[in-house]
Order: sequence, then C-alpha cells, then structure tokens
Amino acid sequence: MAVRFTDDQVMRATGATRRRVGDRATYTAVCTDSRHLEPHSIFIALKGERFDGHDFFPLVGKAGAAAVIARRGQEYDSPGDGITVFEVDDTLAALGSLARAHPPQVQDSHRRRHRQQRQDDDERARRGDPSDARARLEDRGQPQTTRSACR
Repeated sequence: MAVRFTDDQVMRATGATRRRVGDRATYTAVCTDSRHLEPHSIFIALKGERFDGHDFFPLVGKAGAAAVIARRGQEYDSPGDGITVFEVDDTLAALGSLARAHPPQVQDSHRRRHRQQRQDDDERARRGDPSDARARLEDRGQPQTTRSACR
C-alpha cells in the first residue's frame, strides 16, 4: 500500500508554505536520502553535522522527486522545473509531522510486511539458505539511516 499525500495534507501536517507550485499535487513517498529516492516522492532536506540535504536539491529533482521540503530562510539551488517547493521552520519536525499524519492502515501494512520478512529471514537462516537473509538479519542492528530512507 503506497503512502499518499496531497499538497494540502503536507501543508496542514507540517505548517509549510508553498513557495513554488510544481506539476504534481499528490506524492507517493517521503524520502530523506537522495540515494534512495523514489519517483513522485517528497524529499525532506535534513541538516546534520556533515551534510545538508538542501545541497542535493538539483540531484533529487533529476531523480524524480515531485516536491522538496526546505528550511525557511535557507539558501538552496532550485530542484528543477515542475518540482513543488515547501518551506517550513524545521525540516526534522516536518518529517515527524508527516509520519504522524501517515494513515494508520498504511503503518499497519508496513508492520505486517516487515514482521513477515523477519520471520522468513529467521526461517531461511535456520535452514542455512544462502539467500540474503543473513545480511538482512545482521542489518537489523544498524540505524535506520543506513537503510532506505524512503517510505
């Protein structure tokens, strides 16, 4: 089941202002990692000690993002034509707000899918299956940021 947000839902959930209207008014994923961007997604520019998501706007525009969420007052390059630009006071808070606005039935679907995948991985590992089950089992202990950041 895909995530679906409209422009209005994004603005209502995050308190964003729409700085520029793009070609799409609905989005199917929320992403914080430009390396794992899905088409028609919203890219949220998070800022850390060694990175600033705003620096990746030209890349995410070319990679298929339909919208970006930037920090209000932050300077950044254009993500490209046809990309909606939302601005918020705090992009990390906006990510949390979108997560809370995520429809519960979608969250439940994700939980069921991941629970089933863990059970399948455990069974494959017990059988000694040479699939990538062991890699995923080892990966469980890694922080979420090392895996796909799109949901």
